[in-house]
Amino acid sequence: MENQLTYKKLNHIPWVDVYKGICIIMVVMGHAGAPFTTYIYLFHMSAFILISGFTYSGENYSFFNYLKKKVLLLLLPMICINIFYIIVYTILQRFDLYKYFQNGEPISFLNRIKLLFQWVGTPDFGGATWFLIVLFTIEILFKIFSDVCSIIRIKNLDIIVSILFSLIGWICISKGYILNYYFDLSSFGMLFFGIGVLLGRNKNIDEYIDKKVMTIFSLFIVVFFGSFYFKGQLPMNWPTRQFPSLPILILSSLCAIYLCYIISKVIETSNIFYKVFSYIGKRTYSILVFHFMAFRIIFGMLVIVKEFPIGYLKELTPRYSSGIQWLAITIVSIGICIFVSFLAQMNIIPNFIFNAKLKINKEGN
Repeated sequence: MENQLTYKKLNHIPWVDVYKGICIIMVVMGHAGAPFTTYIYLFHMSAFILISGFTYSGENYSFFNYLKKKVLLLLLPMICINIFYIIVYTILQRFDLYKYFQNGEPISFLNRIKLLFQWVGTPDFGGATWFLIVLFTIEILFKIFSDVCSIIRIKNLDIIVSILFSLIGWICISKGYILNYYFDLSSFGMLFFGIGVLLGRNKNIDEYIDKKVMTIFSLFIVVFFGSFYFKGQLPMNWPTRQFPSLPILILSSLCAIYLCYIISKVIETSNIFYKVFSYIGKRTYSILVFHFMAFRIIFGMLVIVKEFPIGYLKELTPRYSSGIQWLAITIVSIGICIFVSFLAQMNIIPNFIFNAKLKINKEGN
């Protein structure tokens, strides 16, 4: 009989939910045009991959059971939410509203479906769902490595293999070889996933680190790269394969992730802030897949009250603004995502599409 308790236990480590909450808020802020977007793009995707490795529980499942679990919780929801967005665009085309939301010629329903399955060509509403394909592939690859390495019985050999395998992805990215289904990004992402698994297996490693020294060092590195080295630039952009050199990428990412961890531990001690950030963190999937749609909803409301021109409906993200528009859009869009997530819990089908959950949560937790 398989032991399935580890995943449940890890999934309820208090600071992990807070950490996820911070990271998904950073994602939305970055897309909303926050003035510190450079800092966000130092680490946000790497941070999600690393924490997924930290909470990895594949050793408690047979390969096929783990594959089934990840198909149901990552792959199928990703496909379903994008089919939902394709249907939305099909309806817009049917009522001659497409021209207000997109430039260029309309794409038929069948062609959009082909793009989705052949090239993971998602509608712009689902523009962030590429990450789910990447994470799914990473999880399954690591499970394969772990099962094979368990035969040899060398401690952490699967982590070593995973990190070495990431070099294949890095070579592809460096040479400009774009692989289908984001396999180049998934391969490279094994680096951060492997590091996350290592930390998850050695949770007491924190006891051997001088937190004050490490925090100061990490803060210095993040400020240097965020305010000086990458000033006015995006340090890295995963879907466009825009990365700095590998040593800089690893150093800046891990230091920023460490600060995120420290902040999460601090927030964990505050009852009010813990509830807010952990609540958001538990809805990471919903916010990830719906926040671009939430942006359009906000744009639509502002067009109706004539605050924005109608052409704004074609924008995927807010246009640059020197004020605090980005903050208002961030707060409202996260609120919309949480509201949709809450409503979706009431029925099994929308709950699967918008929350990636197979059961109805009648309590709304």
